[in-house]
Amino acid sequence: MRDAGRIAQHLGQTTWVAAAIAGGFAGTFATALQLLLWWLSATDPLPRLLRDAQLTAALAMDRAILTSEPRWQWDVLFVGALIHYALSTVYAALAFRFLRRLRIATSLLAGGGYGILIYATNLHGFTLIFPWFSAARGWDTLLVHVVFGMAVTGACSALRSIGQRPGPTGRSGAK
Repeated sequence: MRDAGRIAQHLGQTTWVAAAIAGGFAGTFATALQLLLWWLSATDPLPRLLRDAQLTAALAMDRAILTSEPRWQWDVLFVGALIHYALSTVYAALAFRFLRRLRIATSLLAGGGYGILIYATNLHGFTLIFPWFSAARGWDTLLVHVVFGMAVTGACSALRSIGQRPGPTGRSGAK
């Protein structure tokens, strides 16, 4: 993780490598939480995961995939995951840009609000263009977005602070 922070610092202010790391972490954590919440609410997680992958993949693939029952299709899962992690990386890059001066505790609090904003954008704003996303709305999805926002801002803060700590030479990774 220390090397990731240093790499990020060498790439400039908006760090796509660090954003990919933070977004990948937060996106994976949020997906695991979503699966756990479905399981705890006695909802079979696999059909829901396949449904959400199908809804997401339909952004880039033919909308005709929405007419079939969600099932295990590698192309749909791959495209859905690719879009999920691409958006997670973009959201992390935005977090780096706007939350760069906050301490980690403050960034976690701001991240909760950021997650609510992402939820509103993705599941209410985007449904004006992509109405099929309304199927994914719910308390569990809202909670997962709040946790995603906290995880992504926390990861961004952690990566930023790692890049600013003195290394073995006693010099800071920050310029």
